[in-house]
Amino acid sequence: MLERILRFSIEHRWLVVLAVVVAAVVGAWSLTQLPIDAVPDITNRQVQINAVAPALSPIEVEKQVTYPLENALAGIPGLEYTRSLSRNGFSQVTAVFDDAVDVYFARQQVSERLTSAREDLPPGTELVMGPISTGLLLRMLSAPLLASLFAGLMVASLIARTTARALSRNDRPQA
Repeated sequence: MLERILRFSIEHRWLVVLAVVVAAVVGAWSLTQLPIDAVPDITNRQVQINAVAPALSPIEVEKQVTYPLENALAGIPGLEYTRSLSRNGFSQVTAVFDDAVDVYFARQQVSERLTSAREDLPPGTELVMGPISTGLLLRMLSAPLLASLFAGLMVASLIARTTARALSRNDRPQA
């Protein structure tokens, strides 16, 4: 049987070459039609909240910022769990939702809960909801990097406010 296949292939080589070319073209076309992502995102739906509370120790941040934020998020439809991180003057709360929950719906629900939670936070605490991104990106950015970034933003904000106050005092007419 193998001998007959080889004999046919040798005697009709152009037919074999044509069959190989047709198979290659069909294979190349099929490859372009496959819905395959190079790096599939298998992470869950997440909404991240970063809070900067200057001059608070990690324990104070946990008690006065992180805990109230986690309590405010409790009960959101589709919320699976929350996880948090508390550092000097910085709190990061990640709300993880079920895969069936739309990320925009989740962000809207978190945003509504954050507006009511602001009243329970210490004065001067700034809340920032993280961008829409995947957990892959969030895991690559370490918490110390984010903490130093937000601490730098807080210092810049403080300098801008102090400068604006000093300038507004100097612009007043002297009596």
